[in-house]
Amino acid sequence: MKKRNRLTGIVLLLVLASILLAACQQQPESPPDTFKSTYVFNDGRSFSINGRSNSRPGEKLEYMLNIDNNDERWQAEYYILLLGSDSIIQEIRHGSFDLSGDEGLQEPVFVEFPKDFTGALGLCVLIPQHGRLIATVTVGDKNAVATGWPDIGNYPLSKTE
Repeated sequence: MKKRNRLTGIVLLLVLASILLAACQQQPESPPDTFKSTYVFNDGRSFSINGRSNSRPGEKLEYMLNIDNNDERWQAEYYILLLGSDSIIQEIRHGSFDLSGDEGLQEPVFVEFPKDFTGALGLCVLIPQHGRLIATVTVGDKNAVATGWPDIGNYPLSKTE
C-alpha cells in the first residue's frame, strides 16, 4: 500500500511538473510597440500621428492622424510622407482641412511598407508653412536606427522640380 501511494504521488508530481513546464514555455503575446508623436504650436493648436512603431516588409498598417485646432479656425493642407534616409519614398496622403470651433480632425491613415526594405523609415506629417513632425518606424528590424531624414522644407514644390 505504501509503495502504491508513493508511486501515485510520484506520477502526480511528474504530471504537475510537465503541466507547469508547458505553461512556462508558452510566452504571452506582447502588445506591439506603439508611439504617438505630437507637434504643439504656441497658441495651443497641435497635430499628431500615432500607431505601431514596427512592421514587416510589405505589411499595411493603420495610423491615426489627429489635428486639434484649439477652438480656433484653422484652414490648411497637409501631407503624410514616408521618408528614407536620403529621399521621400512615398507620398501617403495629401489632404486639406477647414476647422472651426472645437471640431478637430481625426482620420485613419493606411501605410503600406516597401516589400524589399528592412530598416528605419520616417513617417512624416507636414503642414506646409506651419510645421512638421517625423516619427521613426522600423520595418523588419525593431532595432534599426534612423540615420537622419532628407530636407523636405520646400515640399510640395520640390516634387515637381
